[in-house]
Amino acid sequence: MKSFYRTHLMVSILIFSACATFASKDEYWLYRQIMETKNITARAEFYKQYISRYPSGRYLNKIKDVEQEIEFAIYNETGQDKSKIVKYLELFPNGRFTADAKDKLAQLDAIEKMKQIEAEKIRKMKEEEAAAQEAKRKKYISDITGAITDWISISRSTFVYGLTVTELAKISPKFKELWSSEPLAECGTEACTKSYELGYHFQVVGGTRVDRTIRMVVKVVFREGKIWGFSVHFPTRGFLALRELMENTPIENTQEETQNALVFATEIFKSAIEQMVPSAKEFSLEGTILAYQSEGANYYLMRKVSDNSGITDSLLIQLVPPPPPAPPEEAKPLKGKKKVKKEPPPPPPPPLAPIEKLELAPPAFVTPPQPSVLQPPPEEKPLPAPPTQPIPPPPGPPPLPPNPNPQ
Repeated sequence: MKSFYRTHLMVSILIFSACATFASKDEYWLYRQIMETKNITARAEFYKQYISRYPSGRYLNKIKDVEQEIEFAIYNETGQDKSKIVKYLELFPNGRFTADAKDKLAQLDAIEKMKQIEAEKIRKMKEEEAAAQEAKRKKYISDITGAITDWISISRSTFVYGLTVTELAKISPKFKELWSSEPLAECGTEACTKSYELGYHFQVVGGTRVDRTIRMVVKVVFREGKIWGFSVHFPTRGFLALRELMENTPIENTQEETQNALVFATEIFKSAIEQMVPSAKEFSLEGTILAYQSEGANYYLMRKVSDNSGITDSLLIQLVPPPPPAPPEEAKPLKGKKKVKKEPPPPPPPPLAPIEKLELAPPAFVTPPQPSVLQPPPEEKPLPAPPTQPIPPPPGPPPLPPNPNPQ
């Protein structure tokens, strides 16, 4: 019986010894990692694990010797990195540099908050700028379409042509309003011009800013000091600028896009004509993209022209009376002879009236005597007054004598 208890005790001692040996190997492994690992953050992690697992471990005094070295290295690496400062405070909540680390963390939080406030200001400023840009864009679109429809409205009456600007302003409140508003007109002997200009931009993908400028020139043209016509001109990228502004997106200056922009502008002009002058009829006119003629014989023309810079996608809308008839052509003079003005062909004769049946008088076989060329013509005597009594009819012809040679 004694031998049985002795054997059981020895087995228990062996099992306990094995467990103790295994635990000491794990502790020793952590100790070796703390002493030999090159990465300072990893060393600190192993140190934290050892302190947590073996608060009274056999190597505690040895690792205490390197604790200050590890703490200093960890803190020295924090710099202005918020995540590293937080990590230091987790590893050394009561370390030598804990107070300094907390101060740095508070400063970084304050700086971050200031940056957030500044970013919010910039965001709001950009939103306000975008809203102002959009308001300018919409206003200019309204000005453009309004200018086209307003000038069509003013010019659709034939009595406008031949007036002075002052006379037209007296009878047309719309013209007076347009002409007196900003920008002020610049007037000369041949025309008065108002030039509108708008700078705008697009924000494309990647934050790139694309700046654009669109111009609209409204002109009242004179002949001999009287109003002859009106025009609305979009110089320099006229078609593309108009489409870019209305679609709020930049467009490449290619032949295909220019043609698409031309179709876009044509639809705007057609819509304005059909709205303001519903009686106008479209017709074909050389040199124009679109031509209309109203009942008052006014012309509404849209042309593609070159501006002063030579760009050919400039848009011109003209509102003018119909052109006068062409003057007669002058024949080229022969050498040594005066220039002969070629007269226009005479108008065709009117149609002949139907011939009526007339009673013809019998011919007179006796020619009255003519006065001699050597003698002066006899004096004409006044005819005697007609008798008061009726004149008897003349006697009939005498009877013919008998035929001497009867058959």
